[in-house]
Amino acid sequence: MKLLVLAAPDKRSKQIEDFAPLEPGEVHVWLASLKRQAGHSQLCVLLARYLGVTPRRIRLGRESNGKPILISPAGEPPLCFSVSHSRDRVLYALTRGGEVGVDVELFRPGLDWRGLADRFFAPEEALRLRRAGPSGGRAGFYRMWTQKEAMAKADGANLLDWLGADLSERTTPEWRVWSWRLPAGVASVACRSAETAC
Repeated sequence: MKLLVLAAPDKRSKQIEDFAPLEPGEVHVWLASLKRQAGHSQLCVLLARYLGVTPRRIRLGRESNGKPILISPAGEPPLCFSVSHSRDRVLYALTRGGEVGVDVELFRPGLDWRGLADRFFAPEEALRLRRAGPSGGRAGFYRMWTQKEAMAKADGANLLDWLGADLSERTTPEWRVWSWRLPAGVASVACRSAETAC
């Protein structure tokens, strides 16, 4: 599975018009600013581009757990997506290769990451973060939090079910998880596919 991280599209963006189609086995992640235009509008532009239709034809629904889904026209291959935002940053992840989840978290000054790790993470994970020291522990906390939230979204599960689980025990071959640092935060994408390892 291949991950591509791309710049923010908008209605006038040349990049989105010239970009190659989403191939099976790829995950495309778009990083955008909510200041440019409304997040729902950006999402509709992206989905429309990948489906080859106008944004007005995009219809969104929700699964029983509240997860937003694309109501695809008949005959279209499934297109899965996930959205996350933190302050003025938004991430969109799209794939045809399985379920996908995305999370972005910008650093919050004064956040008690040690207390949150002790409360929500598996004991071994919280201990590893404390041992990493203040700087490494904080970055590790955000990386782990975004990974768990992305995996919960891809799984269609409650975030609390994933927060308390040790990721080393829950990450099976059907999962692929990517994380990276942003200038003031962390982002993660998780893809799950029963057919092939993401």
